[in-house]
Amino acid sequence: MKRNAAHSDPGKIEQAGSRWDDELKEVFGSIPPHDIVGLYCLVHTDSPSPAIRRDRVKTFRPDNYFDCHCDMCQIFLDQGSIMIYDGSDVTALRRGQGSTIEMVSFNPAAKAASSN
Repeated sequence: MKRNAAHSDPGKIEQAGSRWDDELKEVFGSIPPHDIVGLYCLVHTDSPSPAIRRDRVKTFRPDNYFDCHCDMCQIFLDQGSIMIYDGSDVTALRRGQGSTIEMVSFNPAAKAASSN
């Protein structure tokens, strides 16, 4: 079943103590600053200002990163992921089958430049 933007609930915001805590500890060694938006955990490794962090949470839409017509993107849409903001790129990370990690990286600045 394919998802679309209406399927996720970007307005639902949770705080620490979420289903992501164990994965965050495994990937980062501790729990980094993060926000939960629907199925997604937004991790801020770039130490943004409070205003930028609030804006990321408020404007986060999975469709800005994942194409609902792409079979490879579908699992990220269906099951969510950790979205890592590092200052230049955004990386989506999720646990795959067994002990594998699936990830994809996005460069928002490059996307914005190509759409002009």
